[in-house]
Amino acid sequence: MTVKPLHDELLSSWTCRLAIANIVQPARLTRALGAPSFWRGDPDRDASDEDLFRLARAAEMDLAELGALRLSALLSLLGGDAATQGPVPLLVPPRAQYWRAGSAGHPACPACLREQGVFRRTWRLVTTVACDTHHVTLVENCGRCGAPVCVTRAHASRTFPRPWRPEACWRCGDSLPAAPDPPVETLASALAVQWLVAEAATTGRVNLQGLTLSGAELAGIVRTLLHQLLGPVGHLRILDDERAALGLPSASRLRSVSTRSARRLEAVALAGRLLRGGLPGLLETFGALGLTAMDLLPPGAPAPSWFADLGYDQLGRQPRVRRLTFLPSDFEGLTDAQWARADPLLPPAPIKRGGQQRLSRRRVLDTFLARPVLGSGRGTWLATCHPHLHRWAEGGHLDQALDALLAGLREDAGLNLDDTGVLATQVASAPTWATSTLGALLAPDLLADLKRWDSALHTPLWTLAGRLALETRQLHLPSSG
Repeated sequence: MTVKPLHDELLSSWTCRLAIANIVQPARLTRALGAPSFWRGDPDRDASDEDLFRLARAAEMDLAELGALRLSALLSLLGGDAATQGPVPLLVPPRAQYWRAGSAGHPACPACLREQGVFRRTWRLVTTVACDTHHVTLVENCGRCGAPVCVTRAHASRTFPRPWRPEACWRCGDSLPAAPDPPVETLASALAVQWLVAEAATTGRVNLQGLTLSGAELAGIVRTLLHQLLGPVGHLRILDDERAALGLPSASRLRSVSTRSARRLEAVALAGRLLRGGLPGLLETFGALGLTAMDLLPPGAPAPSWFADLGYDQLGRQPRVRRLTFLPSDFEGLTDAQWARADPLLPPAPIKRGGQQRLSRRRVLDTFLARPVLGSGRGTWLATCHPHLHRWAEGGHLDQALDALLAGLREDAGLNLDDTGVLATQVASAPTWATSTLGALLAPDLLADLKRWDSALHTPLWTLAGRLALETRQLHLPSSG
């Protein structure tokens, strides 16, 4: 007999239901089909393509439909890889000692198990702490004997087959207990994060208070927040005001005997509370706690797209703020040594009648670098310098000239543009011409022009500006309203 997978069902859950329909233990079924190693480790993560092919052929199912039951399909849009060795940060790890009372089990909703009899894939996500159908928290252990919930242990009994009750404990046979109702504010805040991650896992993009984030960016932010809340340092455990708003006890009153699922519920609810104002509000909270926004980014990663959105949003709300970093914005012109580097890379200027140049190329480049600082003379800029710069950008000459200026900052001023942590300390002792040139190159208006011209330097300069601003907490944050 064959069974069809239900919506959001785990591969291991479907395999168990297939075995029950054919009155055979799951391990014997997979062994008979030529997949003896299916149940070793975590089959929802580690099931091979060959094992899936054998199961799909026996169950007369499409291989792609069966492969969609694996966790890799769920994590592909969240920037995670379930096929890698070791723990995956976004997944609740499987427990090897499922026979030990009190050890953490598989998160599940007893009501969903009683109604549908399947374990869902999204229950394996760290951010899934409540059932969005019944609005109750998930349970991981039996309330009578403390045995951990396990999708396979109930089908491994020697007395198999027996009446299958997925909502019952595999050890004592008692029904899984209903989880205690959390405060309404806690449940609503946790579900907000849960829905955000679920949307990112489905579409690959989410909208967070007007900022568009990819699934990987949202997963990275949420993962970092949970690490700060549950990690050994626990910077954010001191948020007693936020805990009081969610109906949670203060951090000083937390009992060490609280279960892992209860701590995870509190962490996800606090993460939702911190994200209620979007990323600007979150960065403000980080600054008040003495943390930097770099804690939201993995080491060595480029500045994410949401930083660019914040920068452009800042220019729209605060047009007089012409810089995102602490670098000076008093650029007055290139030095002779800098111009000597850029001059051979620019095309000759058009010649007027009488043999004179229409406009000095050095003046055009100086005006381009100084325009974000001056903030005025927009009409003069469009009428004179912009056509020349547009022609340079189309021919690739502008990128070559700006790249030569960056090389001069590395060689002549000794600035390390590859490590923002070192660069932040070098700027204090760097010459004025170097810091003013770097500040002009990292100005948002200049970067916006480079983006409009499809410049190859736009991405590396945005990355440098983003990491430097976030690392030094110099980003002028707009209000979330």
